[in-house]
Formats: sequence, structure tokens, C-alpha cells
Amino acid sequence: MWFEYDVGWLSTSDHLMTGLSLVMPAHNESENLRWLLPHLSEVLPRLAKRFNVIIVDDGSTDDTGPVAESLGRELGIDVRVVRHEH
Repeated sequence: MWFEYDVGWLSTSDHLMTGLSLVMPAHNESENLRWLLPHLSEVLPRLAKRFNVIIVDDGSTDDTGPVAESLGRELGIDVRVVRHEH
């Protein structure tokens, strides 16, 4: 299910936060990150002047961490992966 939110009021620079860190837990989420990170790369600049995304990879057995890092480089956004092994 996809939700759309009206963030038009965020388009003016006087509403921007100075910085924002988005922390997201992830377990075997490589496929979901492929669509989520591009959307975040469009929305987060409307929220904050500087931002980063921290993915907490909770023992994934797929390519969650590498996919997140690769997409961050492709999209030009600061994505950091913290790995928690089981």
C-alpha cells in the first residue's frame, strides 16, 4: 500500500531543519530499499538542509547492507549501514 502526503508546505527554505538523521531498522529488506531510498532522496532535501539515512541491518541474509550502500552512492545521499550480526 502506498501513501502520498502533501509536503508542499515544506518547499520553502524557512521550514527546513538544519539537520536530520533517519534511522531505519532493516531485516532482509534489500528489495524494499530499492524503491524506498529513491523516494527518500526526493523527500529528505525538502525537510532538512543536511541529512543522512542510517540503516540498521539486523542480521539480514540477503544483500540489505550492500544494496543500501550502493544506492546511497548512486543517489548521492549519505547512507550509513550499521550491521548487527546474530
